[in-house]
Amino acid sequence: MGRTAPPWSVVRLLPIPWGALLALITYLGLAVLLFAQAWAHPFTSSVGYRGDADIVMWFFSWPPFALAHGLNPLFTTYLDYPAGVNLMSNTSMPLVGTALSPVTSIFGPVFAYNTVESLALALSAWSAYLMIRRYVASDIAAGLGGLLYGFSPWMLGESLGHPHVTIAFLPPLIFMAIDEGIIRQRRRPLAIGLLLGALAAGQCLIGEEVLAMTAIVALLTIGLLAGMHPDQVRVRRDHALRVFLIAALTFVLLVGPALTFQFLGPQAVYGRAHGPNYWVSDLLGFIVPTKLQWLTLPPALSLRDRLTGTLYESSNYLGIPLIALLLFITRRLWSETRVRIVALVGLLVGMLSLGVTIHAAGRFTVVPVAVLALAFPLLRRVLPGRLLLYEFLVAWAAMAQAPVLSNILPVRLTLFVFLLAGVLLAFFVDHLVRAQAWRPRLLAAAVAILVLAPLFPRVPYPATPVDVPAFFAAPSIPDASVAVIFPFVDSTQKAPLLWQASSAMRFKMPEGYAYVPFGRGNVDPPPSATHDASLAIASGLDPASFPDGLRDQVQRELKAWHVQTVIVGPMANQANMVAFITRVLAREPIQTGGVYAWEGLDPAH
Repeated sequence: MGRTAPPWSVVRLLPIPWGALLALITYLGLAVLLFAQAWAHPFTSSVGYRGDADIVMWFFSWPPFALAHGLNPLFTTYLDYPAGVNLMSNTSMPLVGTALSPVTSIFGPVFAYNTVESLALALSAWSAYLMIRRYVASDIAAGLGGLLYGFSPWMLGESLGHPHVTIAFLPPLIFMAIDEGIIRQRRRPLAIGLLLGALAAGQCLIGEEVLAMTAIVALLTIGLLAGMHPDQVRVRRDHALRVFLIAALTFVLLVGPALTFQFLGPQAVYGRAHGPNYWVSDLLGFIVPTKLQWLTLPPALSLRDRLTGTLYESSNYLGIPLIALLLFITRRLWSETRVRIVALVGLLVGMLSLGVTIHAAGRFTVVPVAVLALAFPLLRRVLPGRLLLYEFLVAWAAMAQAPVLSNILPVRLTLFVFLLAGVLLAFFVDHLVRAQAWRPRLLAAAVAILVLAPLFPRVPYPATPVDVPAFFAAPSIPDASVAVIFPFVDSTQKAPLLWQASSAMRFKMPEGYAYVPFGRGNVDPPPSATHDASLAIASGLDPASFPDGLRDQVQRELKAWHVQTVIVGPMANQANMVAFITRVLAREPIQTGGVYAWEGLDPAH
């Protein structure tokens, strides 16, 4: 009995069978189960670790506040007052924050954050399923491929606090549109061009880094297709060019103003956001699990701790069983063009994730990754060696030097290694599932369990209690006034960001954790004596030993910022901080709602 297609479809590129609805429900259920520890207390516990999560919650809180008060959603002076922060130069995800406004306004930023973290994995897996389902007949095969993408070790690592990259459901849809525009070409260029431009614009307003990585993978794929099938270029060229021209115009119309504000607006940030050649894939990282996997051993964890990067950014673990299966699939199905393209692009992307020079076992070497690509011409009997070499060298050099592309953290390209691995896995399972005999189907199930089991997450997945002092639930701070909170917000102290968001953005702060122009703080707030004093006290220094000049300088800064409220919340050495501010302001605080507060300060003096 054939499947019955529902009357609805996604972008009318892929009629969705009812199996897709089951896949979506399954992925949503798995995401909620994975993050069950946070969902047990969704208003007071957040997925992953604190730190970056605090600024993300702040980002989600800003669009509803800005839109409700007639403020610019792409710029704020509520952080790093008075200069402010260009939010387009940060990972602020304006599209997500705007779409999520009702949830954030009603249920608060913590609940909104948990919602996004869960939807990010489920929708990413589902969009990968939709993409893969175009190429395989089996829902099970496509489902496994989507599972590998949406719940990969890479996603597990980044879900600790980086939803701007785990919200990756648009890249598979972008690839579907590109496939239709340059290969299948069954629909008019106008429709596909508009769709492709809109998808790219949406991804730009979620995460520009993921969009840049998507472009690299797409260009590598198109280059390989053109180089391996030059006879098809002339046939499809005109149609494809019209699609891309329409897409480019659509993209510019939709996000051109936002990008103009990002690069030409106030507090625009230029140059590298991170140092080069650190956030890269370690060679051993592909076969050594992290502590987020259930199947691991203490020696492996000890080795993993020595590898390049942090737990967030070192989740390039594929596992030996999956790598072996991918090699087997590629060799067994090499005669199929789609398998060759997917395998070769996956290899190139994996190599690009290694960064500028090779890292092995946590050691930085001086050997350029490009040296590995020199082997391609030696394999020209079985591979398009020169084409692969040229493509890799161009992409590698662009990521090292080109504006925008040089801000990509190479290890994050592993996202697409898992997507392409999911496609190959689906091809293999589809071949076995389509067999009439029960043995191949049993083999498909056994292989899937064998290769995916080492990647299964350790549960419960980390969750962190969120403690917002009661003072901020109904603060007496005057609306739109300036307040200083201690601990002073910077790259090491981020909790007050959530305190401010939980207060419905009642006040501005001359502190923050956001990218600002170099020389003005970078990710820390602009230099100030107030910040220095907070750092010194938090580290254990006795404020009684501070020179009188420091106290006087803090007084001048508070007056220059027109501060009306000073708050000392939970922090290290809180008593010393309270004593120091008491001397600065020459008045005693009130203790209320879990904080010490000096209210009603005269901003004019």
